[in-house]
Amino acid sequence: SRVRFAGAARCGSVRLATLATRAANVKVLHLITKSNWGGAQRCVYDLALGAREAGFEVVVALGGDGRLAAKLREAGVKVVSLPSLGRDVSVRGDLAAARDTWRLLRAERPDVLHLHSSKAGGLGALLGRLARVPAVVFTAHGWAFNEPRPEWQRALIKILHVATVLLAHRTIAVAAAIPRQLGFSFLLARRFEIIRNGVEVPALLPESEARAAIATLSPAAAAVLAAHPEDPLIVTLAELHRVKGLDTLVEAADDLRRRHPTVRFGIIVLGEGEARAALQATIDSRGLGETVALAGFAPEAPTLLGAFDILAMPSRSEAMPLSLLEAGAAGLACVASRVGGIPEVLESREVGLLVSPERSRELAEALRYLLENPAAAKKMGAALQAQILARFSRDRVSTETLALYARLVDARG
Repeated sequence: SRVRFAGAARCGSVRLATLATRAANVKVLHLITKSNWGGAQRCVYDLALGAREAGFEVVVALGGDGRLAAKLREAGVKVVSLPSLGRDVSVRGDLAAARDTWRLLRAERPDVLHLHSSKAGGLGALLGRLARVPAVVFTAHGWAFNEPRPEWQRALIKILHVATVLLAHRTIAVAAAIPRQLGFSFLLARRFEIIRNGVEVPALLPESEARAAIATLSPAAAAVLAAHPEDPLIVTLAELHRVKGLDTLVEAADDLRRRHPTVRFGIIVLGEGEARAALQATIDSRGLGETVALAGFAPEAPTLLGAFDILAMPSRSEAMPLSLLEAGAAGLACVASRVGGIPEVLESREVGLLVSPERSRELAEALRYLLENPAAAKKMGAALQAQILARFSRDRVSTETLALYARLVDARG
């Protein structure tokens, strides 16, 4: 290691200014499989800027050359694109990714290798150990075995995740539910560090401007908002994957419109996915074209939250979703599935409503309650906002993560 961090991380409250005095000449290399703008990528972006602000040298390596790469370059962070690193399993491709990652490690010689996502995590943890990187950190943003897959695939993926946790010096869990989901607590419990995700309060556009911006995202969004400009709006922000439970939301919308024909749903797309065609087919077949809009990709989606009244998050699996935290920080009342780390945010009915995943009727009833009790919904949103500001700040995540780097590098001299 290039420098020691004597006593740098006695607890997660270590201030970034204190860490900055110990960070000179210490290099942090982040490695992530995809370069789109999903939750894990947004965490990488925040951590990279936080580490650089604290005085660390930062490099981010990623598969592809998507929006994460562009934003990092714009912020002045060194980016290395690894075209061979892809999400899909391929013997030839994975061997090429291993070769390129090994060359990267030998060239950059990081003090801290911080890994994100399943492919980068497993590959990077093994190669990081072989390259004798002083501190190998893996962040579990969620487990791939929680996604809808054949049972044999889920079992194999779980084994690979266990191996990744064993190889890393430390694994950050973004929710306390993450270690429990993996199991093997007798073997792995002490290898986890709980650092829950955090956000800033979104810079919200005024309601009229936000609705106008949403109308530009797609013809479907324009049609819904033009026909019903004053109707209550329910939003979900998600990639179009089955694990996000958007089919359940469409079914709930069909149920809810019978009693609330003026309610509208906007599904703001944070990334495309395999579920788009099926979702659109269901919307069309049920005659929901004026009720539910796949609103299209919104690069700055949190700024649009001021247009909406309620957030619905019907996911089949989640870890600690940034969209929920951002909606809460914006003061929206929230209804979400009782999965992953979501109950760690919506701890009681005072701050939000929890529903069972894949239960469209239950979701519809929770949404109906909020629509019919606007004062309660407003109070709920305010209580959640206060909780997010107190417990889920982005600065806390940077501070606790950099403190972890300090402990690990210091312990290995």
